[in-house]
Amino acid sequence: MNPVTYALNQVRYEIPREILERVFIAQFNHNLRNPISLDSRIREEVIVPRVFMDCNIMGGTETFIRLNGLPREDVDAFTYIYRIPKTLTQGRTITSALSVTFGEGAVVGATNLVPMHGNALLDAASGLLNTSSPIPIISSAKVKLIAENTIMIADNMSLPTNIFLRCWLENDTTFNHINPRSYPQFAKLVLLAVKAYIYVNAQIPMDKGEIFAGNQLGRFKEVVDSYSDANEMYATHLREVWGKVAILNDFDAHRRHLQMITGGAW
Repeated sequence: MNPVTYALNQVRYEIPREILERVFIAQFNHNLRNPISLDSRIREEVIVPRVFMDCNIMGGTETFIRLNGLPREDVDAFTYIYRIPKTLTQGRTITSALSVTFGEGAVVGATNLVPMHGNALLDAASGLLNTSSPIPIISSAKVKLIAENTIMIADNMSLPTNIFLRCWLENDTTFNHINPRSYPQFAKLVLLAVKAYIYVNAQIPMDKGEIFAGNQLGRFKEVVDSYSDANEMYATHLREVWGKVAILNDFDAHRRHLQMITGGAW
């Protein structure tokens, strides 16, 4: 079971099926050749256009992409544009470009001493020379996402050819990367989004039915009216809960967060 299936199950447990069918199915032509699935309608109307989009804005998957060998457009001596194919992003879209890192992560700088294993004198001398050398520039945050999977790097120095992009990718369409312990938080987000959709799309039709046809909706109307604050609750849960869950569910982002709050001690 993935988080989306779990969330759809929770929606059916919380919201009466009659209301779900009235809002998501009854408005469609029943003469269609193929029957309409309630789960697929909720996916199409709520999960994909709203929940997925909001979750992609709040987080996703943090990754590094090697830019070596990609065609580069030189705007000027210090500004470059890279167009990153989706073969390097697992078929997903980049939602945020964070920084670019230079080199392979080794110590930048050179000495005349050839490192030899087990030679304490040379190791000490090499360390002493490295402490007196200037701190190397190994990354830059001056990178912008200017189009889909297209970034612009603008710095005041000429960049090396060996560059890695640190960025956020959008979530997988089934959110399979989410830890099962986070399923309830995702399900609550979906549930609130469905309630908000029902309130917005059923409130006016209910009033029309009562005014023009004299229909007494009774309990149906009471349940729908109870969803009046669902939009506000959805926004609060997205901002205060899901934003944290998105960080905790991504290993690299979680590790970087711990390093930042502990001063790199972790």
